[in-house]
Amino acid sequence: MTPHRDIRPALRDWQAGLFARGIGGAWSFPPVVPLAPLAHPLAEADLKALARRLRAMTLPPDGPPPHDTAREPPPRAGFFTTTDEPFFVEAGNLLLWGLPLIAGDQASWPLPSWPLSAGTDGGTAILPAPVFPRPFLASFITERDPAEIAAAHRAVAAAPPPRLRFRAAAVANLRLAPVGYPPDACSFSWKLGKFHWLPRA
Repeated sequence: MTPHRDIRPALRDWQAGLFARGIGGAWSFPPVVPLAPLAHPLAEADLKALARRLRAMTLPPDGPPPHDTAREPPPRAGFFTTTDEPFFVEAGNLLLWGLPLIAGDQASWPLPSWPLSAGTDGGTAILPAPVFPRPFLASFITERDPAEIAAAHRAVAAAPPPRLRFRAAAVANLRLAPVGYPPDACSFSWKLGKFHWLPRA
């Protein structure tokens, strides 16, 4: 899932701060919410169904509550919101860091499940398939090394992440591939497929 580009300036500013503090992988991953590593790209019908399902997760069972915008702050219904406590998932010898994502009022929401990638695409090694424990907005990559992890925590403490909030988002297939030969540890190229926008909340 990729958020609307309106949030990207704030995210880029934070990543620039991390890069200035020695996090070389601050620009290594696209600003997306990775949902599942795939053996094959999802078909268009599956992507549309996923978009509907993700929108429903942001709404209460009875739909959006009535709201008077003149009297109180806007509700969380229909929105995705990041928290300010980054965590990481392991992907081979790399760590993918991100900001946990709340859907509506749900701090914990189920991720979709599809067949996991074998870690290769056409014989070319790609980022090994991680297991995503919870939804998060991917932010940067480091190597799986105690010194790198400590440096990342120091950088985040010195440059706290922004609180991001967005309603508009789309789902798409993502292909990720290493750059260079031999591949650089934290350098990747990526390509997003056709966007399928979540229904209007």
